Amino acid sequence: MLAPAIAALAGGGLALFRSAYEAGGRRRLWLPSAIVLTVAWALVLDEPTWFVSRLPAFAVIFAVCGTIGLWSGGSRASQRLVQGSLAAGIAATLLVPAGWAVSSLDPRYAGASTSPTAGPVGEFHHGALHDPRALRRAELGRPSARDAALLDYLIAHRKGEKYLLATQAAYPAERLLRAQSQPVLVMGGFTGKTPFPRAPQLGNLIATHQLRYVLLTHLRPTTPATTWVKSHCERIRSGAYGWRTRGNFGLYDCPPPADRRG
Repeated sequence: MLAPAIAALAGGGLALFRSAYEAGGRRRLWLPSAIVLTVAWALVLDEPTWFVSRLPAFAVIFAVCGTIGLWSGGSRASQRLVQGSLAAGIAATLLVPAGWAVSSLDPRYAGASTSPTAGPVGEFHHGALHDPRALRRAELGRPSARDAALLDYLIAHRKGEKYLLATQAAYPAERLLRAQSQPVLVMGGFTGKTPFPRAPQLGNLIATHQLRYVLLTHLRPTTPATTWVKSHCERIRSGAYGWRTRGNFGLYDCPPPADRRG
């Protein structure tokens, strides 16, 4: 979604810098300076993990050749020298980001070829590229032990409710939906900020026996609906549904008002 807009900005920026370079004067320094800063920023982003260990060296070489050629090329410089230097500078700015982009095609990276993650996201993923055993492959349709335990608990305790579970945001629901084709209510949409369902709507779903269990996480923003759950429902001990550790999620039991204890 963002790629076309970013490409248009990059192309337009290059055209403006080229025009400034050809105009002469101090503005001639804008183009080589932009190349140096762009490559330097790519190195800063890549440095914590050296995700593409060989490409930064080539990027620096191309950047040095390009900037020296552009800086030294005066008004009498041959068109071939300017074009060659500009090509080297453009290659320098694109080389490292291209390496990040290509990494998303490697199924070892980020756990699955379906993941859009790319680039130097941390030492964990960087190490997995060199040691596939360091990262468990995410297999579609095969739930983790934690997801399987949660699903088993919810299915065993379901009493005719329309929804098996309500989750805060989409990403916890996605794993459960892949494993079981059970109806799951996603609260807050993809980001968790969409105002649906509102607290009264959620309360009505629970009162009419359409929903009982809600899975919340502190990784998403608090909303009136999640506040309502925490004040009206009982948090279930994680060991009850087979989780050894609580983690980032909490399962809440929201029985209808008639079934609640005093």
